[in-house]
Amino acid sequence: MIAFSTTKFIVASLVSSLVMFMLAGLWNVLVVPHLGVAFPNGLLRQVPIFPLVILGYLILGAVVVYIGSRSSFTANRRLHWCITGILVMEIAFGFSSLVLQGYYTFPLNAIPYDLIWYIVEGGLGGLVVSLFESKNR
Repeated sequence: MIAFSTTKFIVASLVSSLVMFMLAGLWNVLVVPHLGVAFPNGLLRQVPIFPLVILGYLILGAVVVYIGSRSSFTANRRLHWCITGILVMEIAFGFSSLVLQGYYTFPLNAIPYDLIWYIVEGGLGGLVVSLFESKNR
């Protein structure tokens, strides 16, 4: 178990959340439009409800820090945090993407791209947490 002070826990969670939020924005604004993934009219909001999106990412960042501080996937701490971030992202978004396929006309060809992207987003979101880990474990 890795001890984080309350301040470090909060700051690490915020930084992880910010990294994942920014990467999600880059992905959805710069990359997805060039992948040939077309969203049906009415599926996406014209103006996102950003407080909900931000709250979701704040929770994801806190979950990454919480789970990562109570587990040990590998002795390599950076790799440990990358794995933690990837697992949290894949569980949070990967499964929900599949379930949402049953309810919405979300393009099926987006799923493989998203699942691969969650590895990048979660991995980097977890990696930044390693910067806040105490050297005196």
